[in-house]
Amino acid sequence: MLRVFIATLGVVAAGLGGVAWASSGTGAKPALRLVDATPLTVRGANFDPAEHVSVTARGSSQQQSAKHVVRAGPAGGFLVQFPTIDANDCHGFAISAIGSDGSRATLARKAGECPPPTSVDR
Repeated sequence: MLRVFIATLGVVAAGLGGVAWASSGTGAKPALRLVDATPLTVRGANFDPAEHVSVTARGSSQQQSAKHVVRAGPAGGFLVQFPTIDANDCHGFAISAIGSDGSRATLARKAGECPPPTSVDR
């Protein structure tokens, strides 16, 4: 009886370990990264492959708002541009990405957090 219990416990433990390993994938959460400020360009990473992602950007006013729906590539990444949003001012911006499979990521710069100055060749 004890052998059966130990064998069953071993099978259950192995199965749970396999489930945890399979569900963890790379373990990386979806993320957004600012690629360029002019035009505002954002790269998404770690979304589900081929997932439809709704990406919304908001600038310093309600007039500065734009939305794009993109499809993540085979590796879960995408690139999207928002030419109407000014990311070079100190008023801030917020970008959210929500995937059709439930993946979520945000990126924001608060008002007053000015971008670093660009160098000027003289």
